[in-house]
Amino acid sequence: MIASRDQFDDVMRHPSFQDTPCVLLNKYDAFEEKISRVPLTMCGWFADFRPVRPHNTNQTSLASHAYHYVAVKFKDLYASVVGGWKLFVFQTKALERRTVDDAFRYIREVLWWDDVKNSDAFGSADESSYSVDMSSY
Repeated sequence: MIASRDQFDDVMRHPSFQDTPCVLLNKYDAFEEKISRVPLTMCGWFADFRPVRPHNTNQTSLASHAYHYVAVKFKDLYASVVGGWKLFVFQTKALERRTVDDAFRYIREVLWWDDVKNSDAFGSADESSYSVDMSSY
């Protein structure tokens, strides 16, 4: 996890990614399997992880608590590196094509949001590509 954090930090500091939205994909199925074998607190970066223990099986699992905790850690790291940009996190299950398709759909949405945010979505009166002159119809 430390190697992943350090690599993420290095990549996000690279000038190629300046002012670029970022989506972090997590292979949740692999994470879920590992978290059941190795406590998250084994990694020093996650030493303060204190999951809420579910009282019944209908409550959120340990893996889910850990996933959200790790996502927040990466979001905090990302914010400290790039400033005001947000990190988008998405769960996938490598063997479930639907989740991979959903991830790419989500990435397209994030890129679309970024385009809309950076454009003048409504345009100003003098920049509009729509004519109000009836003679142009």
